[in-house]
This record gives sequence, structure tokens and C-alpha cells, in this order.
Amino acid sequence: MKSIKRRQWFAQAFQRGIPLFISATGALQSTNAALAQMMQLSAHEQAEPLTDTPETSKSAHLAALSSTFLASWRSPRKDSDHYLGLIHADWQAERCRILERVKLNGRPHGLNQLADGSVIAMGLRPGRWLMHWRGSSERYINADNGFAFNGHAAICADRSVIYTTETSVHDQRGYLAVRDARRFEVLERWPTNGIEPHHVLLDRHGRLWIAHGGIRRGAMDQKLDLASMQSKLSCMDAQSGAVIGEWSLADRRLSMRHLALSEVAHTASSPHQVLIGIAMQAEHDSLETRRLAPSLAIFRDDRLDVISTGTDALGYGADISAAPDGGFCVSSNRARKMLWWRPNSDQSLSIIATIEEPYALCKDAKSTNVYLACAWGVARWQPKQAQLLPWPEPMVLDNHWSLMSTTPNA
Repeated sequence: MKSIKRRQWFAQAFQRGIPLFISATGALQSTNAALAQMMQLSAHEQAEPLTDTPETSKSAHLAALSSTFLASWRSPRKDSDHYLGLIHADWQAERCRILERVKLNGRPHGLNQLADGSVIAMGLRPGRWLMHWRGSSERYINADNGFAFNGHAAICADRSVIYTTETSVHDQRGYLAVRDARRFEVLERWPTNGIEPHHVLLDRHGRLWIAHGGIRRGAMDQKLDLASMQSKLSCMDAQSGAVIGEWSLADRRLSMRHLALSEVAHTASSPHQVLIGIAMQAEHDSLETRRLAPSLAIFRDDRLDVISTGTDALGYGADISAAPDGGFCVSSNRARKMLWWRPNSDQSLSIIATIEEPYALCKDAKSTNVYLACAWGVARWQPKQAQLLPWPEPMVLDNHWSLMSTTPNA
């Protein structure tokens, strides 16, 4: 019963933004201030109470489902090996387990699922490899001579090709490589007209959206000449590679890193409207300026706007996902925060959680559930309700993950 109440207290704390601290042994600890805050309602939402028994603690909002995630991780020791695998979360039994795993040659970054159920992992920038994995079979594809992978890929709508963001090591120019989805050989390589193309997404209209970090880097990935940063959001045609549009911010020291598409981007009055959330990382010389910098920008109505208030991310947007009400969730491991923006909130962000090492985010396209990987485990959140499950073993998840499937428990 104590373990049940412990999980429920943690879920309530997560929902209400209570600061949580993880000890070296993984035991949950709290402060008197956190306990006092637990008695107060969240400023933006009222949490539904959680009861003391597992049979009645489930909410209609969080139906008993199991979820399978494609993820990468290492053990808590920083020099340990990296793994790629499938993590299964049983929300009814309140436990996680590892279904499959494979050891990697290095640290990965972006992860994608292909049409045949196999997956690819992109090596961390400056990436030297792309790894294709299907069950007991694994294959490494090296970056072409003179190029480096930038950590992310997008899958074509018909799943026949993949797009990988890359940089020329000779002049730092950005490219989008079009690769055969079976052999991974380069079919075409399109210039993105930008520096450091990082995250790439494909929308339903056949357009590729690319976040250019805009930072030139040295041979050891060190940042160079930040005063001349050229971060921007670009849109390219997925068939021809033609650049359709480019947008940049007035503050050139905000580096656009990761993207998410809103699920309610289309309206009757504007059927082709796109709502894109952009997680940003501040690169200002002054530490104080970086800490006060915004972490989220929104692209809508052919305009790029910075969300100027709610700077609780300390200028560091780690990951981003779609969220309920057509908004976006942003994580910041530096600020230990998970934040929520809604279209009707304009310039404000709400704190969902204050927790150790919040990073990887993803959303269930079939529901309002958003999933967060943090130091303690995997969290499933939506307004007024949250649930958290501990990791199956001591592990530190990497920057990104994706939801492979969500199914009812038998």
C-alpha cells in the first residue's frame, strides 16, 4: 500500500509542478516547501484527486492502456554503453519492461520507424553513422565523405525515401540528403540554403520543415563565431527540394533546434494553415541574458512569433511535442521543467512539472496523452491527470524518443 500511495503522491506532485529531487539511489525525496505546495491547486488547472487503491486510481481521462516506446539510453555511469530498444509501459499494472535492445557504436540522437517496422537511429552530431535495426539484424551506414549527419531524419509519406539533415565539413553549408529507405544510398542531395540544419519534419501537404541551428562548428563540434549565427526556419518542397520559404527571428542568438506540428492546425476558414512549435536554445554571451531568453517560438499565419513570457526554461528548450488544445509541450532539463503553451494563451507558458532531468517528449496522435521521459521514469500526462512509472532498471534516456504503439490491455 505504501508503494501505491508513493506513486500517487508522485503523480499529484508532477501534475501540480511540485519540485521533486532524486537521490543517488533513485529514492523519491521532497522538501517541506514541496509538501506545502502539494496542498495548493495549480494556478492553471485543478488536478483530479488520486485515491489510495490501484483499482480506483485510474481516471476515465487516462484509460488503462499499454504503450511501447522507441528509445535510446545508457546506464547512470556517463562512460557506459548506449542502447537502442523498445520500452513497454503497462499503465494498468504500473510497471515498465524492456522488450528488445541492441548495443550501439556510440551515442544516438533522433529515432525513426520505417514502413516495415524496422527503425533507424541517427548518430549524435557531428554524426558519422546511421544505424538500421530490425530484430537481430543491425546495419551501420556511414556518412558520405565530406559530410556529417546532423542528428535527425524524416520519412517520406509513401515511406520510399528518408530525408537526413547533413552538413558539408568543408564549408559548413547545410544539405538535405534524399536516401532510399531500403539501401540508404543517397539519391539526391539538396542545399537547404542555411547553416546547421538540425530537426526536419514532413507535413501532410508534402512540405519539409527544417530548423537551422545556424551555428558554425569546429572539427571537435565546438561552437564558432556565435556573433554571426544564422538560425532560421525553412520550408522545402519534398519532391523537388525547392526552398518555399524562410523565416528568422530578430534575436539572432536564439538557435532553433526542434520542431513539432500541431494536430489542430487546420480550420474551416484556413484549411492549409500550419501551426509549428519550435524549441530554441539561447546562445547569448551573457549568462543572465541566456537564462532570461525565451525557449519557444510559434509559426502560424506565415509568421514566426517568439513566446516572450514564461521564461522558466532558462533559455533552453530541450524537446518539444504537440499537446492538448492544439498547443505544444516543451521540456528543459536545465531548468527541470515541463511547460505547456496553448493557442488561446498567446504569450504565456504554464508549468506542468518541476522534476529531475525532463527531456524526451512525444504525443499520442489518437488521444490527448503526452509522454515525458525524466530521471525517475516515464510520465503520461494530460490536463487534470498524470501517471508515472519507474524505469525497469537504472537508466538515463537520451534526448528523443517516439511512441511506437498504444493498445488496450488484454
